Amino acid sequence: MASGLPVSRDMAEVVEAADAVVATGMTLSNGSFDVLLDRCLQQEIPFPFSQFSSRPSSLYRYRQNPAR
Repeated sequence: MASGLPVSRDMAEVVEAADAVVATGMTLSNGSFDVLLDRCLQQEIPFPFSQFSSRPSSLYRYRQNPAR
């Protein structure tokens, strides 16, 4: 079922609006990992958070600066 949320094909556009990034293993195989990591470092966005399994899992988010 579609959620109705917009989908972008431009990773840079999405990362610019992000507070954090959750990436899958696909970033390694499609060559986007280094680009994504560089963008996150430039913008001081928490990364990498990785999800390499299709099973449900918990995501714990830790902030270096909670005021951000």
